[in-house]
Amino acid sequence: MFAYSTIIGNSRLRRVNVQFINSHWPDDGRVRTAVLAMVYFGAVANVPVVWDMADLTMGTMALINLSCHPAAVAAGVPRC
Repeated sequence: MFAYSTIIGNSRLRRVNVQFINSHWPDDGRVRTAVLAMVYFGAVANVPVVWDMADLTMGTMALINLSCHPAAVAAGVPRC
C-alpha cells in the first residue's frame, strides 16, 4: 500500500510540475512505462541499491521544486 500511494503522490507532483513548466500535459505513456520499469527494478534489485536510488530521485525532485517555487511566486501562481 505504501508503494502504491507513493507512486500516486509522485505522479501528481510530476504532472503539476511539468504542466507549470511546459503549459501542457506530457506523454503519459512513456512516463507510465518508465514508472513500471522502475517498480520492477525495485522488486528485483538489492535493497541498498533501491534505497540509494530512491534517496537520489527524491532529493532531485526536492531541488527542482525548491528552484521552481520562486518562479511560481513571481508569476503569481496561487498557493495550494
